[in-house]
Amino acid sequence: MASQRSVVPIGAVPITYHARGKELRERRASLNKTDRHIEKNQRGEEIFTPFAKPDAEGISPRLFNEPDSLSNMVLLVNGVELHVHKEMLASWSPVFMAMFSSCFTETETNKVVMQGKSLEDVRLLLNCIYPPHSTIITAENVMTLLPLVDEYDMKVLKWKCEEVLLTERASLDILLIAHEYNMPRLLESAITGCASLPMSAIDHKKNSELTQHIPAQHLLDVYREKIEQQKAQIKSLNNVRVSASSLYRKLQQWGQSRNSYPCDKHRVFDDTCILCLKCFRDFAFDQLQSLSEYKDC
Repeated sequence: MASQRSVVPIGAVPITYHARGKELRERRASLNKTDRHIEKNQRGEEIFTPFAKPDAEGISPRLFNEPDSLSNMVLLVNGVELHVHKEMLASWSPVFMAMFSSCFTETETNKVVMQGKSLEDVRLLLNCIYPPHSTIITAENVMTLLPLVDEYDMKVLKWKCEEVLLTERASLDILLIAHEYNMPRLLESAITGCASLPMSAIDHKKNSELTQHIPAQHLLDVYREKIEQQKAQIKSLNNVRVSASSLYRKLQQWGQSRNSYPCDKHRVFDDTCILCLKCFRDFAFDQLQSLSEYKDC
C-alpha cells in the first residue's frame, strides 16, 4: 500500500523575520542603484558619465562604483574607482593572474591604474565577465571590447568576439582585423569571402589605406583564392555551353523525325499551328530543366 504524503497547511509553520533581512535588502539596493549623471574623480574634477541603460531584459549594467563585502581590488580609470574582485579578473585573464601573483605594486596596493582606457569601455568589459547578467557581445560593441580583450589575453571573450565577426560580410576591414588580432578562423573566412568580391573592392592600389596595413601574403592568398573561384566558374560555364548546344540540337530536330507527332493534326512540326507551338513550348521547358544546376553561373 502506497504511503500517503503529509501536507502541511499554509500558516501552520510560523515565519520568523530575521533582523538581518533588512540589512541585506539595503545592501542589495545600494548595489543596484543607478549611476549619477556627474561623477568626481579623486582630484575633485567632475566627469560626465551617461546613465546606465537597461538591456533588452530591462536589467541595468553594473557600474562598480561601490564596494561590496567581497570586493578586494580597485581599477582606477580616469580617476574613477571601480570596485572589483581579484579572483574574477584572474579567472578570465592570465595577465591579471600574473599581476596578482607576483610582487607588483598592484598586489601590494590592491589598485590597478588603467592608463589611457575609457571608463565606459572598462565597465562594458567588466559587465561581460560578471554573472549572472553578463552583457552579450554584439556587432555594436565588439570593436569596443576587442582591444581590451586582446590586451588582457581573455581567450574566451576573444573567441566570442571572433564568432560575432564571422557573421559580418567579408571585406578588407575584416581581413585587417583578423590579422591584427590574430584570429585564424576569421582570417580564413575573410580570405575566401574577399575573393568573392569584385576586383575593385580588393584592388590593393585602389584600397591602399587598408592594404598598406595588411601583409602581402594575405593579399596574395585572396588573389589565389579568386583565381581558383574563377577557374570553377569557367568550368561551370563550359558545362553550360555543352548542355546548351545539346539542347539546341534537340530543339532543331524536334518534330522532324518520322516518329514525332507534334499534335493530332500534323505529323511534322508546323510553325503556323497553335497546338504545334504549345507542344514545342512544353518540350523546350522540359529540356531547360537540364540547365537548372547552372542557374547561378
